Amino acid sequence: MRTMKINLFMLGVAFLLGTQVTHARHKIYDAAQRGNVGEVNALLKENPGLVNNRDGEGFTPLHVAARFNNTDVAKSLLDSGAAVNATTTEKGDSGYKLKRTPLHLAAGSGALEAARVLIARKADVGAYSKFTKDGDRPYLAYGGSNDTPLHSAARGNRLGVAQLLIGSGADVNASYEQGTRDQKITRTATPLYVAADAGLLEMVTLLVGAGAEPNINSAWLGMFNRPLEAAKRGVRWAKKKKDTARVQRYQAVVDYLKPRTGFRRLLRKS
Repeated sequence: MRTMKINLFMLGVAFLLGTQVTHARHKIYDAAQRGNVGEVNALLKENPGLVNNRDGEGFTPLHVAARFNNTDVAKSLLDSGAAVNATTTEKGDSGYKLKRTPLHLAAGSGALEAARVLIARKADVGAYSKFTKDGDRPYLAYGGSNDTPLHSAARGNRLGVAQLLIGSGADVNASYEQGTRDQKITRTATPLYVAADAGLLEMVTLLVGAGAEPNINSAWLGMFNRPLEAAKRGVRWAKKKKDTARVQRYQAVVDYLKPRTGFRRLLRKS
């Protein structure tokens, strides 16, 4: 009976300690989101291991601080040993996992100052948000996008972050691969293609000015699927929807890319 009581007591202690640890884990994510650096520091002092804690999808506190542009929290986490290129393990299609770094989240959300902090601490500006199933292959499952941070910035029209990434050495012509369910590559896309496909003239202009190549063909939907063709599809789609504002937006991209694509570009240079 005495032994049983001791065992029950120890189980109770273990449960309480486990509950406290779980609570602390939740608290550091909440504090990182709110930008409460004092609370983050107090939690790390009590439990230094929280700095690289991962939730069920692999997000660390640094991912959260980067997403919400909380630079003081990001700096504190990095000073405490946070992995600047930690990747998530979010579930994608067909059992694949999406691996995004804190810089991917900062780029996608337009968190310019957080992106600046991460890059200063050697964040990988060319990292792909890889879908992987077996091993660590830079491959993408059906229905998603294998972005670099510049792709994420282009898709979200985050001009400031895009400028920062380009100035920090990001490949303006980096392309991702997209596969079908039978694992065949069907599409590649550069940040310029992504921006044109969304009808984002300012981003298109920024990327072309930085050296993005308008003639890179996305191997999808036939022989010619360059940024220009993506913008033309946008015009047709917007007309079908009778969305005048979007027609104008996509048409502006078409008008900009036309003289810079294919034979027209060669004629302009001659």
